[in-house]
Amino acid sequence: MNQVKFKVQDGKLLYSKNIAGNKLEVRDSAHYRWFTFGGEVVQSLMNKKMPQQVMMPICQSMLLCLLWKKAPLNILNLGMGAATFERFFSDDPKVKITSVEKSSEVISIAKNFFELPEHAGTICQCAESYLQHNSTSFDLILCDVFNNQENIACLNQASFYQKLSQGLNDDGIISINLDPENEANLLRVLRLANRYFSNITIIEFKDYKNVVLILSASQIPEKQFLIKQNTSEVNTTGIDFSEFIVSMHYLPAN
Repeated sequence: MNQVKFKVQDGKLLYSKNIAGNKLEVRDSAHYRWFTFGGEVVQSLMNKKMPQQVMMPICQSMLLCLLWKKAPLNILNLGMGAATFERFFSDDPKVKITSVEKSSEVISIAKNFFELPEHAGTICQCAESYLQHNSTSFDLILCDVFNNQENIACLNQASFYQKLSQGLNDDGIISINLDPENEANLLRVLRLANRYFSNITIIEFKDYKNVVLILSASQIPEKQFLIKQNTSEVNTTGIDFSEFIVSMHYLPAN
């Protein structure tokens, strides 16, 4: 797990704007660039010398399925932010990524400060509205949607998981970054997701209260297989997934 620790107010301020009472800031240091939105939490982090590198552990863990799912891939990214996944996949012609971001200001800073690839198809829309009208099936759906630092309401609604399942191929995978209020809230979300996905895995973190949910209608590989894949030539991501694999918890399949 690669983790960079620093104070979010360090570095040079490149951009600042108040949006509905919340301050969006882009800051810069010798090696990194990051932005915050309405709080003291880094929303996205970029290595300026290696922009395609996925820096933040939560984002790294959301790509765990690349140990068993390979290109060609049709990906939906709900909550683009500063284009971490768009940069990561930018040089792979076998990957098509559709990016959805509700904030036009965030899209703007992704273009101006975070090297959003020119060919990226970015849609300015909230995740639930996009899913409501979506007719495409995806191999992988990445979901990292927050209202400032809080989960958006749709993550607590059964209809959201129903729409996610309808937008997924039969063997597709969904990775969701979730910041549960408490254990009861997490259990509620798991019950909702379990209505539409027979296979669910939770990844926990030592340094974050967030969890990442991996949802699928098909079986998620066991840890022993993933550990082997992680250290083989199959893993071309540049990410060491070992700590995430150890921290995985499998829910009983339906």
